[in-house]
Order: sequence, then structure tokens, then C-alpha cells
Amino acid sequence: MTRTAVALAIGLAMAGQAALSQEAALDVGPFRALEVQEDVLLDVSIGPIQTINATPIKGDLAQLRTREFLPWVVFDRDTRWFIFPQWREDIFQVSVETPVLNGLKAFDGAQARFSGDADQRLWIEAGAGGGVALDDVVVHELTLVARAGGTITAQGRCAMLTIRNEGLSVDASELTCDSVVVNGDPAHVTLAPGTIVVDAHPDPAS
Repeated sequence: MTRTAVALAIGLAMAGQAALSQEAALDVGPFRALEVQEDVLLDVSIGPIQTINATPIKGDLAQLRTREFLPWVVFDRDTRWFIFPQWREDIFQVSVETPVLNGLKAFDGAQARFSGDADQRLWIEAGAGGGVALDDVVVHELTLVARAGGTITAQGRCAMLTIRNEGLSVDASELTCDSVVVNGDPAHVTLAPGTIVVDAHPDPAS
């Protein structure tokens, strides 16, 4: 199991032990993409309706911030504190069910996980200690972008895979795709055995 998956699994286990009375439903506008920052743990799945629930693993749920830049929604924590802000160690678990997801980003120590059918297009991005794990993902066009300090792991299948690696690692060893393009640092990209990397994806019109 990768470090990203381990970190998220630990966070989910800890969240399950949190008091249920502290869980809160969040109301936001219709979104198509999500971003997490500042040690927030995010678990996303495909479902018939949009629901968001937040649980404090550690700290005060009031410190969780939800910002809407539709179609994006960003979850992070308020690091401002009147006395000794550097001592705050709030950690939150956010669970999301949504009918559609086209983008998922994790930065600043945050961890995100997605499983399900993303349909036509999915953009994944991680950096600055953030990580994203895809479990049993199904999508036509998948883009994995690892910025400096970011890690991405992916399992599932797609038609077209584009990897841009400037980060720690991209592990696509359990991802099966018809066409694969790799840009950036290939030394820290792991592909499924037998994968053939091409310079460009085939033209759908041809």
C-alpha cells in the first residue's frame, strides 16, 4: 500500500472513532470539482445526489472552511488563531457523494481519495505534500498532474492517460489505459507492465 493510501486509511479509521454528534452536513452550490488543503482528508464517491458531511478528527469543526469558486469547491482549515496559531492541529474528514466529478486536487498535506465512474474527463492534481489516490476509477480521459511534493496513485481503467510529473511520484502501475502520454520526470512514474508510451494521443476524428 502506498504512503498516500496509508495516510488516508489511517485518517478514515480515526474519523470513524470521532463523536458522531460532531458530524455536520455542508450545503454548497452544484459543483463539478473539489480541492482540499491544509491536512483535510477527503473521500469522494459517485452517487445519485450531492451530499457533503464533515467530521473533526482533531480540533474544532468550526475551523473547517468551505469556499466556493464554482464549479470548484475548496475545503481547508482556518490557520488564523488569536493566540499561538502555530499550535493548532485541526484535522478534518470530509465525505462527499456526487453525481459528477471532473476535477480533484490536494495540496499542503491534504489527502484525497476517489472511487467510481467519472464518465468523460477527470483532472487530478497534487502538490506541496498533498496526495490523491484513485481506487477502481473508470473514465475516458484521465490527466494526472503531480506538482512539487505531490504524490498520486491510480487504479482502474481509462481510454487516454496523460501524466505530467514534477512531484514525488505517480504510481499508475494498476491503471490500464489504451493510450498513455508521459511528460516531465519519467523516473518517478510507474506504469503497468507492458504499457507503451506514445508522444501524443490519437486524433478521435481520424
